[in-house]
Amino acid sequence: MYQHNQHNDGKERKMDKKTIALIKRGSAWSLYIAARYSHDSRYDPRLVEALVERGDAWSLYCAAYDLPADRYDPRIMDTLLERADVETLYHAARHLPANRYDPRLVEALVERASAYTLYRAARDLHLSRYDPRLVEALVERGDGWALYLAAHYLPDDRYDPRLIQALVERGDGIALYRAARYLRRDRYDQRLIQTLVERGDGWALYFAARDLPNSRYDPRLVEALIARGNALSLYYAAQWLRGDRFDQRILDALAERGWRGPTPYRQVR
Repeated sequence: MYQHNQHNDGKERKMDKKTIALIKRGSAWSLYIAARYSHDSRYDPRLVEALVERGDAWSLYCAAYDLPADRYDPRIMDTLLERADVETLYHAARHLPANRYDPRLVEALVERASAYTLYRAARDLHLSRYDPRLVEALVERGDGWALYLAAHYLPDDRYDPRLIQALVERGDGIALYRAARYLRRDRYDQRLIQTLVERGDGWALYFAARDLPNSRYDPRLVEALIARGNALSLYYAAQWLRGDRFDQRILDALAERGWRGPTPYRQVR
């Protein structure tokens, strides 16, 4: 019996050395794994202390998500809020269980998130966690693509008409084209076409002239395409615009730009 106890004591001392080494030098992920999965007989609270001190955003999120209650330390959330990138903040705000969720996660998203992450949070967060300031921040600093996605996909109880205004003011040609083509009728605004005519690049103008339904089509799109389109976008317009939207001046503009590629089926004169 004495020999058996000596053997166990040796194993415990060896285990302690490994744990101490992990606490001193272990990576953030290894600290999380040890804090999460160590058997109670081998668990050491200093693992969580070390995780709070050295943990990266993802290991802290995972610890906040699923550490057992008797091992969880609220400082994990405080540290996560300080260190997390916006993608981790989004996942934490969306997926943490109710007993670990902290409204400061959404506060941090409103302050720091990129336009696309703001859109995802506004779209995906549960009603109990959603904050209208996500959409307000998107209106204030969103780029054209994120604004289009929000205007298209947000549910009615989260949609804000100011998204369209911001899209008109800041959207690039492709974002304006997609909004003009895909927004449903009660969100569509004629200013999208007007702005596309004024500042759309050749490709956005070509796609709009080709794809928009008759109810949204404007002949000025082709006028702008002739004036500003590059040779390749003009070639595709000459090749694919349907007859009632095609303008012979497209061929003239194509020739002026020195097109040397394949001849469109509407022969260059």
